[in-house]
Amino acid sequence: METVQVDAAERGQLQGAYRVLVATQARILADDTGDLWDTGEVFARGQGWPPPDNTMPDPWFRRVFDLDQKPRRAVAYVASIGYHELYVNGHKVGDAVLVPSVTDNSKRARYLTYEITQHLQAGTNVVGLWLGMSWSIFPPFETKDRPRTPLAIGQIDVEMPGGGPAWSGFCITLPWEVYLRYGDTRILAENFSMMQRWLDFLETKAKDDLLVRWGGEWDFLGDWLWPGAKGVNGDTPETLFFNNGYWIYNIQIAASIAEILGKHDAAVRYRQRADAIRRAVHARFFHPEDNSYANGLPAYLAMALLVGMPPQDLRPAVWKRLEHEILVNHKGHIWAGITGGAFLMKTLLEADRHDLIYEMVRQEDYPGWGDQLRSGATTFWESWEDSPGLSYLHSSCLYVGSWFIEGLAGIRPDPDGGGFKHVVIKPAVLADRGLTRVTATYESLYGPIQSAWEVSDETLDLNVTITPNTTGTVIVPAASADDVREQGAPSGRCCRRPAISERERVCRIGRVVGELLFQDGLPDEGSWALKTSSGSKCLPSTPLLSMPSHRSSMVA
Repeated sequence: METVQVDAAERGQLQGAYRVLVATQARILADDTGDLWDTGEVFARGQGWPPPDNTMPDPWFRRVFDLDQKPRRAVAYVASIGYHELYVNGHKVGDAVLVPSVTDNSKRARYLTYEITQHLQAGTNVVGLWLGMSWSIFPPFETKDRPRTPLAIGQIDVEMPGGGPAWSGFCITLPWEVYLRYGDTRILAENFSMMQRWLDFLETKAKDDLLVRWGGEWDFLGDWLWPGAKGVNGDTPETLFFNNGYWIYNIQIAASIAEILGKHDAAVRYRQRADAIRRAVHARFFHPEDNSYANGLPAYLAMALLVGMPPQDLRPAVWKRLEHEILVNHKGHIWAGITGGAFLMKTLLEADRHDLIYEMVRQEDYPGWGDQLRSGATTFWESWEDSPGLSYLHSSCLYVGSWFIEGLAGIRPDPDGGGFKHVVIKPAVLADRGLTRVTATYESLYGPIQSAWEVSDETLDLNVTITPNTTGTVIVPAASADDVREQGAPSGRCCRRPAISERERVCRIGRVVGELLFQDGLPDEGSWALKTSSGSKCLPSTPLLSMPSHRSSMVA
């Protein structure tokens, strides 16, 4: 060890740097060499600091933003190469120091998560990020366009109070949709008490069998960002109608769930409640002069039809009004937002109105998916407009995706539940609109389900494959059973085919408004080859049919 003597009588002396050498032998140290360790010259803060290869002091970053109200929850995520400390409205978040802990950041920088809800407030908020050098000044992090300085990336997720029935009601619809596709009743049983509490809460916000507006600006959202929408729109009659419609939808699902769980009294009670609300909403919002609801936009008409709001004698007229809204008033374009569009798509899909969906999907100008593609979008936007203040990567318009699998390919779960243990294959044959071929595979819990159809010379060929130990129902357009052939043989002879299986299969043919139903009970691999002809490609769409299906290959 080498020491340096200083003059004790001299005032104001400071050490400017140090260097530590460790060697295996004294003679090596004598040459100012450390064969085990050499720190290099380390400068003290002050004279000679920062080191010669770093000219930036520890930086501060600051962001100011406003909130309409105190958030329900807020979480900050910070990843840095170099140390950081997070401050919100003057308060240091957490008690850790020198974070992140020293690690190799050459491949990835890990996020640290901070709960900052208690530090935010209604009004103006200030977030600060203080960075320290740490590993950031080391050579692996240097680039030609940047000196050796700290690197950081941060994000804050803020969850505001609000939502309303059409948003918070997802606590019922999500478990239900999962059950329909996976057949697992546990998600229903584990969440049923939550569903009941949600419905009990809504009852406290109702008067005369109608929900009333409650809460702040964001507490009663309805549809969101339909074409040309401005503001939150929580106070409009249309939003009041939409939320009441969603209330009915929630109660109907709760009744179905209660029945599945063996809670029959609750199921009866919910169905009766839905009937009462349905009558009240219809009386308040139906316009008999034009057979519409609320302001007549497609989303509101679809909501009414989906929850059974119009009496049976009015349903055809409301459907006709919906067709007119889409095809004439909006020239085939989608005219709904995030939540309204989802219900519009669901209503049309369940009613097999693929003709109307096709018209909306094929449009290439505003508003629509084609317009976003034409504008260079590679992800779904939050708004139909190119709006810099909104998200360009959002779940808002994803609802069209279900149509490709459940509509065009016709692969649907059993509407009575149970996931894809029983499959319905009911393809949307749109050859008269120029769509002559569709091929799709859905990876179900039991294995891949395949549906492929093609129309040529007015003959539809449909091939379907579903997995062993499942069952299936296939529904194809045909004017007569005589027009349908399986594996080249008349369809009426399909019940026993030793070339396919030694076991007897159950095969049923029934006429359903221009369609034929084939129900297959084969418990292992099988193959169907169905052909329909005599202009079957031009058959009109028909009302929704919900039936079962199996592991088979079909041609129709």
